[in-house]
Amino acid sequence: MIKKKDYPVINFQNIICKFFLISLFVFYFINIFFFPESFVQGGSGITNWAYFKDILSGFNDFDKTGLQEERWNYAEFRWGFYVIPLIFNSIFSNQINVFFLTTPIIVFFCFGIFFFTLKKHLSIYSIIFFSVCWIMHPEIYDFIYSFSTNGVSLLVLSIIVLFISKYDIEKISLTLKIALILLFFWFYGVKETNLMFAPFLLFLFKRFNLKHFLIISSLSIILYLGESIAVYFLSEKNISYGRLFYQLFDSSPHAWSNIIKTNLTKLGNIAEQNLNTDARSLADGAIFSRWYFTGLTLNFYYYIAFVLSFLNIFNNKNDHFIKHISWLYLSFFFTLSFALIKIFPPQPFVHLSTNIQIIVFPLALILFCKFLDEIFKKSHNKFFNIFFLIFLLILLNIKSLNHYYKVGIKDIANTKYNLFNVDKYIENFTNKVNSFNCLSIKGDPLLLYHAIDKNLNSTHKKNINKFINEDTSEYVKIVTSGQIYQIPLNSNCKNSQAIYKFRILD
Repeated sequence: MIKKKDYPVINFQNIICKFFLISLFVFYFINIFFFPESFVQGGSGITNWAYFKDILSGFNDFDKTGLQEERWNYAEFRWGFYVIPLIFNSIFSNQINVFFLTTPIIVFFCFGIFFFTLKKHLSIYSIIFFSVCWIMHPEIYDFIYSFSTNGVSLLVLSIIVLFISKYDIEKISLTLKIALILLFFWFYGVKETNLMFAPFLLFLFKRFNLKHFLIISSLSIILYLGESIAVYFLSEKNISYGRLFYQLFDSSPHAWSNIIKTNLTKLGNIAEQNLNTDARSLADGAIFSRWYFTGLTLNFYYYIAFVLSFLNIFNNKNDHFIKHISWLYLSFFFTLSFALIKIFPPQPFVHLSTNIQIIVFPLALILFCKFLDEIFKKSHNKFFNIFFLIFLLILLNIKSLNHYYKVGIKDIANTKYNLFNVDKYIENFTNKVNSFNCLSIKGDPLLLYHAIDKNLNSTHKKNINKFINEDTSEYVKIVTSGQIYQIPLNSNCKNSQAIYKFRILD
């Protein structure tokens, strides 16, 4: 009797889910590069670009117009951030491509690392949930179109998560411990506040080994001293103690310890919209209540991740990956919460800033996705799982959906370039701007002044410089009014159309 062949059972639901995942990945790429939002105007992105050009010139050509920064600022020495655009600058012939493409490439690559790391630890349902939440999150989306440290911070965090997924930190060799220290040193090199994740490194010494302790401690000191010596000479001996000690103890008004005490930002006391008085009036000094003010992120994620972290740590069944993610999350949560400059009454060392809190959002999302997996495992009805997944995606992304509906779609529709032809677009845009006898502008002219400065005609540059520096208080008042104004002021711009960011308004 001929036996029937055993053919594999085709699971059409899994095939559909995998197809949806691949589609998400492709959609994200197309969305980022072919249908971008407009580039973020002003803020740290423009400041970083000014510093980047100064680095390219060998620290010989810094123009602080509109930035109101001292010549040597700690942000100029965030080598962990600048190393990637420096690499891109050696690849791209046009600096505009570096300005526009650096963070989009970084964030897409970061998403890819999370995606392929988590597929080994989460079910397909949870990976879909993570992916959709990431893609739709408006603050992560804003990071993509800004030349800032946030994208690189997310990239390094994704590499740390990849490292944790492969190795049990409590049992790794000395070589891997050194590799992790170097990774965290890069993390700190991107932005000093990333050290809030550093308490996690205590796991390296859970099984105490004196030799390992001495080697790692010595390496950490050597790395900081080496960086500090380089910064000392590059800053013409202005930053004497290294970036971290400068932030904490230096008398400079631009050191973070003094900024936080005086509430002065880069535009000084005239920039009232940047003050942080609300945080100081909170009863707990924002120790825990700061997690209530989370911008466009539902605070639910941060609170549920806090609870789940403890449950995961005390659950012996969980693998090392989810336990270490929990410890990493708690390291940031408690360090940020209890970093105080004054205990009675409590005053936070770090402003109530969603730019800080959003860095830990991927970890909170991973912890929640792991929790969802426990629910999905208990249900053998895949149709219920799919329905439950769709329901949660809508419920927990309502802020993102509303923002995309009210802001995102309109912004994308009004952006007349994609990231593959942006250099040609900016060239045409600049030529048209140069043909105007004066400028009609909505918002801040800093993008024109700093981003396309080499091609912007000298008359427009001179007029913008005069507009910004002649009366700084009036400059801030005008650019934040939302009204269209002329440069030079009160001029008659007969052949000029209004400019907003990198767009000429119809």
